[in-house]
Formats: sequence, structure tokens, C-alpha cells
Amino acid sequence: MKEIRTQQADRRKMIAVVGIGSVASLVMPAKWSKPIIDSVILPAHAQTSVLLM
Repeated sequence: MKEIRTQQADRRKMIAVVGIGSVASLVMPAKWSKPIIDSVILPAHAQTSVLLM
């Protein structure tokens, strides 16, 4: 009985992965373009503070 439940769970997971992959392929553009922002430059004084305990 447990083996059947495992097979059903595996089948559901496979169907979900295939469904997500097909939706992602429909949403993605056919041709890639150059990103608008290449990098982000932070000011020299932007420093994170460290909390010591």
C-alpha cells in the first residue's frame, strides 16, 4: 500500500514539474536581449554593520 502511495506522489510531482516547465517555456521570450542594467555600483561609504554578541 505504501509503495502505491509513493508511486502516486512521484507521478504527481512529475506532472507538476512538467506543467511548470511548459508554462515557463510559454512565458520566456523567443529571443534573449541584453539586460538594461549591467551592474549596480554602491557608494564607497555603503558598509554593512556587524552585530557582535
